[in-house]
Amino acid sequence: MPTQTPMPHISEPAVRLVVASQTEHQKSLELNSVMWRGPLTMDQYTHREAMVIQDLTPERYTSWILTNGKDVVENGNHPESEYPNKRILSGCQSMRRTMFVGHNGKVREVGADMLTSVFTPSECRGKGYAARMLSELTDRMVNGKAGRYPLGITHPDISILYSDIGPKYYAKMGWPAHEAKHIKISVPSLSSPQAATNGVSISDKSHYRNGNGALDIDIDLPRVRILTEDEIPELVAADCVATRRNLESASQADPGAYLVTHVPSMDLLRYFWIREHCASSELYKERGHFDRGAIVTGPGYSEPGQRVWCYWSRTWAGRDSATNPKGNVMYILRIVTEAQPSFLHDQITKDTMPEFAKYARAIAALVRATQQEAQGCNLESIHLWNPHQLAQEGVRMVDSQAVVENRTDSSIPSLKWLPDLRNGKTKDVNNQAHSRVVWVQNDKLGWC
Repeated sequence: MPTQTPMPHISEPAVRLVVASQTEHQKSLELNSVMWRGPLTMDQYTHREAMVIQDLTPERYTSWILTNGKDVVENGNHPESEYPNKRILSGCQSMRRTMFVGHNGKVREVGADMLTSVFTPSECRGKGYAARMLSELTDRMVNGKAGRYPLGITHPDISILYSDIGPKYYAKMGWPAHEAKHIKISVPSLSSPQAATNGVSISDKSHYRNGNGALDIDIDLPRVRILTEDEIPELVAADCVATRRNLESASQADPGAYLVTHVPSMDLLRYFWIREHCASSELYKERGHFDRGAIVTGPGYSEPGQRVWCYWSRTWAGRDSATNPKGNVMYILRIVTEAQPSFLHDQITKDTMPEFAKYARAIAALVRATQQEAQGCNLESIHLWNPHQLAQEGVRMVDSQAVVENRTDSSIPSLKWLPDLRNGKTKDVNNQAHSRVVWVQNDKLGWC
């Protein structure tokens, strides 16, 4: 039997972070697919990832590997045959996005490196390879050498990853965990006690639309209709304006802090809808198109500045998901209250209670519409990430048993603040940023 080449030590000069060649990227997908392809076959998983890259454009996506080889070149165009002992010791992908940062009443748009699919092959674990890879990648981000960004941005200020191994590992390397909660909403069936308790019959998708595409919701709640594809870009633009305005106000109320949030964009939505399409076209072939979300209609909600809407995305857990709902989830990616009421941040008072009740009822109507849509898609539950007080109130109007859960081992938002490293500021003993960074509106839309 051939002698197994020993693993290189992380301190060896030959161990380097490089951009993966196309062959190495494919190998990386094969290695990490055990963790992240879910019910898709390998070919389907590869196709999905290729579709995501195509939508992002290659300039905003990089596949990284930590590898060994004395003459490895930076651009990834290194012939495999020249390095017969070269291994993929660890790997990840990065996507370049933008985020808003609010500080003392002023808001700017900054670059953000989103790290995904961090993995180490099983035979390479426990040797510090992932830590070495992330350390080198941090240096590149700090020095503006990790890739190109939109808007002419040369240096990212933020790096984000979503940990599936708990909060401690990445926190030690400077990515402290942020709030990781979601409220879990039931999907009642026609005969369920909950449906009767709520006073509404959850009917089949073909029966809950009227002739104008509106949804038949409880008469005590505002009416809701399905979003059209054509109106979504305008709603996203309106969300950007409202988010910036809200961040200006919130950062004035919290002087000294850096308030960060994702810039709402069609790119973020397409990321989810591409993934959904690639899964549904294989697992749910008879369904075809899936609706993107819903918007509240009627007096008090119809004019720009008053609107309330949400976006949806679905995930399926198994090859039999079309008939077996177990593990299938509808995500409410984001709920937008365009008016951005002050009580989203401030304590509710007697004066703001009527407005609070108005918007809570609107969110309740959206949640009811989501329940109906989820039942028509054979989904087991609905998740809404990091719901504020208003959203929780709206949810419980239609599902009194909805529970807020803390995620402790999956999809934990973790954020590294790069300006402190760039400016040479000290960090505390837990490797946290010197500056006070607060992640607001941390909903599912920003996940990757």
